[in-house]
Amino acid sequence: MKEGIYRYVLIETVYERGKVRGRPLAGQGLSQILRVECRRDVREEHPLGTVFKLYMKITRTAGTPFLYTHYTWAHRVMTQAEIDEFMAEIEPLEEF
Repeated sequence: MKEGIYRYVLIETVYERGKVRGRPLAGQGLSQILRVECRRDVREEHPLGTVFKLYMKITRTAGTPFLYTHYTWAHRVMTQAEIDEFMAEIEPLEEF
């Protein structure tokens, strides 16, 4: 995934360093240590492990790359069947 180009990404919620955070779901060619910037209520109003589909891009403001989506953009809670379908259809990415 090139920096600055938006595409759909699946993220999952995890509990890390005392907060509910998002990370890219494995298998998309994105490092699971990439920080995710999205609305807090999206992350906190659902159980840990919830998978969301968000329109995101890789960006960097202070040198460290992270995934970004605009706070007004829609998100979708994914079912396991939708996750499987999405993962089967995505283009392979180089690991970022």
